[in-house]
Amino acid sequence: MNLKKQTICRIFLFCILVLSNSLLNAQSPSKDSLLVQIKTLRSKGVHATQSKAYVDFLNQLALKYRYRNADSIKVLSDEAFLLSSKMSYPEGKAFALLRRGDYYADTGLEEKAFKEYKKSKQLAFSLNQPKLKVEVLKSIASQEFLSQNLNKAVLTYYEAIDLACKNDLKELEARLRHNLGYCYYSYKLYDEAQIEYLVADSLNTLLGDNNLKAMTSSNIALNALDKGDWELSHTYNEASIALLEKRNEPLWLSRAFRVKARFYHKTNEFKTAQKWIRKSDSTLSKVSNARDQMEIDNIHSTILINLGDLNSAKKYALKVLKKALEFKDSIFQIRSYGNLERIEEQLGRTDSAYTYHKKSLQIKSLLNENHQVQNIVLLRAKMNFIEEKEALRLENFQNNLTQQKYFQWTTAALLALIILALIMYSSKVKEQRLNEELKEKSKTLAASEMDLKKTNANQKTLFSIVGHDLKGPISSLRELLSLMANEEDKEVLIKIYCLS
Repeated sequence: MNLKKQTICRIFLFCILVLSNSLLNAQSPSKDSLLVQIKTLRSKGVHATQSKAYVDFLNQLALKYRYRNADSIKVLSDEAFLLSSKMSYPEGKAFALLRRGDYYADTGLEEKAFKEYKKSKQLAFSLNQPKLKVEVLKSIASQEFLSQNLNKAVLTYYEAIDLACKNDLKELEARLRHNLGYCYYSYKLYDEAQIEYLVADSLNTLLGDNNLKAMTSSNIALNALDKGDWELSHTYNEASIALLEKRNEPLWLSRAFRVKARFYHKTNEFKTAQKWIRKSDSTLSKVSNARDQMEIDNIHSTILINLGDLNSAKKYALKVLKKALEFKDSIFQIRSYGNLERIEEQLGRTDSAYTYHKKSLQIKSLLNENHQVQNIVLLRAKMNFIEEKEALRLENFQNNLTQQKYFQWTTAALLALIILALIMYSSKVKEQRLNEELKEKSKTLAASEMDLKKTNANQKTLFSIVGHDLKGPISSLRELLSLMANEEDKEVLIKIYCLS
C-alpha cells in the first residue's frame, strides 16, 4: 500500500514538474539590474539618493547578497538605515534592520541578529503592513532554525504562512513553504518536507517564478535522495540544473551540483561524484557562504576516502572540523570526526582513530537524543498550531453562528414590521375604497329618495283626483243600495230596470 502511494506521489510530482517547466517564463529582478538602478540614482546626485525608491533598492540588493556576501549586506543595510532614519521612512528602516539582522546571522553572531530582528518586528507590527510583517517573521523563523530553537522556528513559520495566506502574498508563502520544508528535511522528516516542497512548487508554477522554482526543485531532489527515492531525485535534480544554468545563481547551482555528487556517491561512482563536487566547489567560489563550503568539503573528504586519497581527505576533514567548531555546528562536527576516524583507521593509527571515535560518540549520543526530542517537538509544534487554528476557527464559527442568529432574528423582526406595515397600508387603502363606495351609494340612495318623494307626491295627487271623481257615483250607489234594502222598493227598481 505504501509503495503504491509513493508511486502515485512520484508520478504526481513529475507531472507538476513537466507542466510547470512549460509555463514558467518570468523571474524576479536580478542583482545586476538592482545595481544598475542604484548606480543610476547615484549618478543623478544627492537629491536622488534621498528618495524612498533608493532606500528600497538598497534593501532589495542587500537581500540578494544573503548567504552570498555578508560584507555587502552590512554596507547596503547601514546606508539604507541611515537614509530611512533621516527621511523618516519607517518601512525602509524596518527592512534595513531586517537586513542588518541577516548580516549578523550570516556571520554567526546570533545574539546581535535576534536583536536587530526584534527591533524590525516592533517597527513592522506598529506599521501594520502585512508584507513587512511576513518578511520579518520569515527571517526570525530562519534564525530560530539555525539556532536550533525548532519549536519556535516551526510556529513562527506557520504564523507567517497564515498571515501570507490571509493577505494573498503567494510569493512569500512559497518561500516560507520552501524554508519550512528544509527545516523538516534537516531533521529527517522527509514526508513532511515533501508536502511543504510540493506546495511551494505549485505556488512557484502559479507565479511563474523560475528562480524559486529551481531552488525548490533542487531541495525536492535532495529530500528524495535521502529518502531513498533515487529516480525522483534524479528527475528533479536534472530539472533544477537546467533552470539554474540559465540564470546567475551560483549558490543554488552549486547546491544542485552537490546533489548530483551525492547521487553518484550513493551509487559508488566515486570518480563521477568527485567531478561534480569539484564543479560545485568552483561554482560556490563566486559567492561567500561558509556553511555551504562546509558541506562541500565534507562530501569531498568522503569521496576522497573512498578513492584512497587519505591525505587530501584528511585535509578537507580538518577544514570542516575547524569551521564546525567555529559555528558550533554539531552535525558537521560528527561528520568530520567520522571521516577523520576512518582515515586514521585506514592509516593504521588506531589510537588516533579511537580518539576521534569517542569525540564523535559524545556528540552523537546527545544529538541522537536531541533528534528524537526535536522530531517530536517539530510535529507537536505543528499539531499545536493546527489545534490553535482549529480552536480559533471553531470560535470564529460560533461567533459567526451567533451573528447569523442575530441577523436572522433581526431580519425576521424587520420582515414582520414590513408585513405589518403592508397590512396596515392595505387596510387603509381598503377603508378608503369602502368609504368612497359608501359615498357613492349614499348619493345613489339620496337620489332614489328624491324620486320616491316625487312618486309619492304624484300618487297623492292622483288619489285626490280619483277620490274626487268617484265621490258622486259612490254616493248614488250608496243611496241605491239603501233603497234596495226594502222589498217593496226592490220590486219597483226591478220593474224600472226591465222597462229601461
